[in-house]
Amino acid sequence: MTTALGPVSRALEADLREWVRKHGIVVWLDLDNHYSGFVDRLARLREEGDLPYAVRGYRGSHLELMLSLEGLAGGTEKTPLVVHLPGFNEASVRATPVLEVYAAGVRYRKALDTLVAEAAAGRVRPEQIAAFREHGSPSLEGADAWLSSLLEDDRGELAAALRAMTLTALLDQLLAPGYVADRLGEPKDRVAVLERLQAAMGMPAAWRDSYTAATGPGAEDLAVSAAGWALCVEYVDDLRRPPIDQRLLAASRLQRPLVDACREAASHLRARHPSF
Repeated sequence: MTTALGPVSRALEADLREWVRKHGIVVWLDLDNHYSGFVDRLARLREEGDLPYAVRGYRGSHLELMLSLEGLAGGTEKTPLVVHLPGFNEASVRATPVLEVYAAGVRYRKALDTLVAEAAAGRVRPEQIAAFREHGSPSLEGADAWLSSLLEDDRGELAAALRAMTLTALLDQLLAPGYVADRLGEPKDRVAVLERLQAAMGMPAAWRDSYTAATGPGAEDLAVSAAGWALCVEYVDDLRRPPIDQRLLAASRLQRPLVDACREAASHLRARHPSF
């Protein structure tokens, strides 16, 4: 099943599935051959009945690939299909026998660096993503192992509960007596809350540290830090020019899901906690 894939691989499969749903035939140009092993796993999942689309790949023989595509990419009833072409780009694929299939489908590409950023956004801290992108393994398998290890690094009962909690629910918990607010007397629990806020909002360490150094350890102090960052992200997203203040540059580089999460948090706080 696709749940047996690593977390980065699952994100990739979900993205690929959406492309197939929208376009029917997807031709994957994998110039650097990052994904052959992953595609072979998808082919096995298809054989086991766990994928809603067919998977074919070039593995050294154009003839073998073309024979495997018979009945899939032609006719009026085209089968939902992914065709993986490692080592090819838009120019070189035009000199191959699969040009007709390429023309009938849509081109798909996914840089591994981009995939890692998308899969990890909202789940681990921004500096952890940046460190891996700078020094991490240049393979999908390495990215899966890296993200899995971080997600499995359970700091206790509270950390597990925080991962299952939406950002707006966490902010509500910080602004009222309850399960989260009552746990902040323990340093490890306060760290767990801070790390969850950083991951869910793309909050950089510099922002976190500037607030936590100037405020106390209380729940509302953490909410102030989170609310301030959410408002900054909302502000930067509304700008029609790059931000001038250097402290806002990190907000201009966030993945779209993190921007949307911050905007939702800002709207939620205005609606539900106007006095705060």
